[in-house]
Amino acid sequence: MANTPPPNSPWLCAPASLSLAASDQNDAIRQTVGLWSTCPELAGNLPSLTDAVLAREAVMTTALPVGVALPHARSGLITEPLLAIGRLVQPVDFAGTPVWLLVAIASPASQPAKHLELLNWLSRLLSSEEVLEGLRQAVSPEEIHSLPLFF
Repeated sequence: MANTPPPNSPWLCAPASLSLAASDQNDAIRQTVGLWSTCPELAGNLPSLTDAVLAREAVMTTALPVGVALPHARSGLITEPLLAIGRLVQPVDFAGTPVWLLVAIASPASQPAKHLELLNWLSRLLSSEEVLEGLRQAVSPEEIHSLPLFF
């Protein structure tokens, strides 16, 4: 299944799309976070989680200089971390940075230290040209799931 990470992954659910066509930053975030609709654990809570991610992004951009954004939020609606990967057909502007890939995460509100640890870990991984090239070249969600973002 395309939204199921490998067994030793920290993510409860991790869908990926390799061809999102977004009109702007908020649309890109909505579409990427919308991939969590395939996660049964959310059971109707996706709009609230989407609002939380958009509210966090409005505080300060999560775009990295390499063209990747890490929109994220903590939420009481989930018990384990979620990840969603959205690769854009065309980059969109995130506060002056053209972003071609979104790596969204949501963590339980009760685990702020874990949330920061995951953000730090992802930031380091996404500074690797090897990982970025793997994300650029992947032709399926299964290829995405074989990358170190999941181990």
